[in-house]
Amino acid sequence: MKTDEIADYFHQNLSPGSSVHVTSDPASASAITPRWNLWSSPTYVVAVKPALNSDVQKVIQYAAEKNIAFLTTGGGHGYSGTLGAIKAGIQLDMGNFNTVSVDVERNVMTAGGCLTLRDVADAAYAKGKSLTIGMCSKVGIGGATLGGGMGFYSGLYGLMSDSLLSVDIVTGTGELLTASDTENRELFWGIKGAGYNFGSVTSFTYRVQDQPNAGMVMNADMTFKGAQNESIWEFSKTMLESQPAELSLVFAMRYDPEVKDISIVVNAIYVGTLEEGKAVIEPLLKLDPTNVEISYIPWPEAPDAANYKITKITSAISFTNVPHAVNLYSISVKALAELTKHLYNVASTNPAVQGTLVTFTQYANQGFRDNSDGKMAARGRVGSAFPYRQPTVYAQTHGLSLDPSLADALDAFGKEICTMLLESSGQTQLELYTNFARGDEGPEAWYSAENLPRLQALKRRYDPKNIFSFYNPISSGE
Repeated sequence: MKTDEIADYFHQNLSPGSSVHVTSDPASASAITPRWNLWSSPTYVVAVKPALNSDVQKVIQYAAEKNIAFLTTGGGHGYSGTLGAIKAGIQLDMGNFNTVSVDVERNVMTAGGCLTLRDVADAAYAKGKSLTIGMCSKVGIGGATLGGGMGFYSGLYGLMSDSLLSVDIVTGTGELLTASDTENRELFWGIKGAGYNFGSVTSFTYRVQDQPNAGMVMNADMTFKGAQNESIWEFSKTMLESQPAELSLVFAMRYDPEVKDISIVVNAIYVGTLEEGKAVIEPLLKLDPTNVEISYIPWPEAPDAANYKITKITSAISFTNVPHAVNLYSISVKALAELTKHLYNVASTNPAVQGTLVTFTQYANQGFRDNSDGKMAARGRVGSAFPYRQPTVYAQTHGLSLDPSLADALDAFGKEICTMLLESSGQTQLELYTNFARGDEGPEAWYSAENLPRLQALKRRYDPKNIFSFYNPISSGE
């Protein structure tokens, strides 16, 4: 269809509070949510910002009727390569769904579908409450929650989706539904871990908690030389089974061309007193890191402060980022030492891959276990389609560059590293957190073979035309 026809339809049929933008108009760039990752980007001819749930229904129904690809966007940080399949599509920008409220007495937060993690963190903190948020504050709550949503409070509370009480969703059939523990329970299960396959969520309602430790956390960043890597991996291995619920860890490794060596940054966030936090990371401090920065800050500031504020800086700039990921359920110090050496050998001689960042994220497992399907059922609640709740290191490679021409080299090197990690773990089947996916691993890797038949049944019921098929999609199974 012609762009003008699409834009005219929405101008004529959406409510007055909505807006419609032709993306070829330079002025549209400031009116719609920008995309962070420039790799495998979707392209749009029209961007629509609906004002009401009924407007969202009209956009979805129109796209389905006219067979036009579309994508619902919130924070703009989803980076799966599957999104590149959208060509000349419609951007369904949730920017007008931007309110948040906290009911202090009931410990309930309701948040619009476009809000970021920092938005909800600030709202909760202002009321003396807390909830799990991820380690990049600019990420939208929509994509994070629908894939599970993990962060430094996961050891205490589990996933963001574990705290979900309900959602308002427009499904692929155009229905506006509420899914919760009492309504559309099976859909609610699927939404919590694979939700972007079934519809566009306009509102999320979460259970929030009284914030521990008066809302203060320790943030510690430590830098180590490549030669110290085995001691770092030994610490990671020790923590995999014994990590305090209050502690989260991120290990980030890259080749630094300025010092011509591997640099390893360890970030630790501890939900407790400064003295307790320092005691927990004492084994790392005894390794005599080349740099240490420790701060004691309100918890919403932790993601922006972490890793020497690099996540905050890079998340505000559009990058070419080619991702790869693999879940690790055990730590082989020998294998990680060999990987560190391999990273040095390749990156030190090949400038094209020097933007490769390898990260290992470790959250304490208590919150994941406490919200397993069995324990949720015992509390009369619906479980979750999120499949991987055992003690896990979420390993990732980020092929980062401001030069798009380096994407293929970064892609190949990232795949090579994750293949080495998978082999080192003793696993034969790739498993990974879907929000970290490159996009070619397949639904069994993202959602598990065990969950897939149940998710496919939901797909047939709520998205029979398969219009929600561009973010790590589930087929109908038929």
